[in-house]
Amino acid sequence: MTVGESAALEASVLPEDATNKTVEWHSSNESVAAVEDGVVTAISSGEAVITASAGGKSASCTVNVEADDKRVIDYGVCGDNLTWVFDSEYVLTISGTGEMYDYLSADNIVESPWLGWIVKKAVIEEGVTSIGSGAFAGQASLTEVEMPTTLTQIGKYAFYKCNALETFAIPDTVTQIDEGAFSYCTALKEVYLSSGMPQAGYACFYECTNLTTVHVPVEVTSLGIGAFYNTAVTEIYYGGTEEQWSNVDTFNSYISSDATVYFTNPNINYVSVEKTDNAVVVTIDFDNPTGGSVLAVGYGQNGEMVDMASVSGSTAYLSADTMSVKVFLWNSISEMTPLCTSVSVRADN
Repeated sequence: MTVGESAALEASVLPEDATNKTVEWHSSNESVAAVEDGVVTAISSGEAVITASAGGKSASCTVNVEADDKRVIDYGVCGDNLTWVFDSEYVLTISGTGEMYDYLSADNIVESPWLGWIVKKAVIEEGVTSIGSGAFAGQASLTEVEMPTTLTQIGKYAFYKCNALETFAIPDTVTQIDEGAFSYCTALKEVYLSSGMPQAGYACFYECTNLTTVHVPVEVTSLGIGAFYNTAVTEIYYGGTEEQWSNVDTFNSYISSDATVYFTNPNINYVSVEKTDNAVVVTIDFDNPTGGSVLAVGYGQNGEMVDMASVSGSTAYLSADTMSVKVFLWNSISEMTPLCTSVSVRADN
């Protein structure tokens, strides 16, 4: 093990009908490796013997902890099967499986065990399924959060007043975001909503006063009540068409009607391709703005690509060798979405 890591040990008590099956755990050197309910946490370099005892019998194993630049500052349990470690690099790591405990009292007082530490980065490892209410509330130095693909829920006020977060991508596995989860994150500029969550949580981005850009998957059907109250959203990148966007419920979300919506797939009305003496002129009529560039690609007689050009306004100019044209939405070389079938070149009169 290396410093900061956690690992779970299992102890079996035999025979099956033993009257005392309660297992007690012990570490010979808790400054090197601590153990609680079978979960071993590496604290510092060295060696420790972990012993499990039950009914007067015991079994042991040796744990070797390798040196690391970082050292464990604090650690503990944050779920029935979850542990947390805070290290000297200001990183909080959540490990294990299942749900995180909630840390917001009935009086909305934050009670997370790491509240007194300055957390700059949170690493939530694979296996964790929820972020508890109030878990990171008030962590004003938190700039980065790594989240697993196992995450399904973000609790009430989980990131309240995390005033150093500038961007946040919610995993597509998340199906529920509770009230005010990101409220008062005043440095937040850009968010990516989850495709697994049809509706944004109530007031989830409330008073994120510098939030300007929101990415909305096509699966989202409602932006949620009060979700974007007193934000500065001017750009929405939507994963569907203009017609699909018209069915998204934005009522009471407080998204400004002045925000520009960019659609992944423009509605193309027609593509005209005409050959002149020196070039092939491509004229494209489409209804709505896009989240990327519209690109015309020219192909030769044998289907080989001979030229490409961005569409400026509604026109692109390709090499005179072009025999057919395809039009793509271009976000990157790896993300070229075809917008129409091949169009043959017409000779000019």
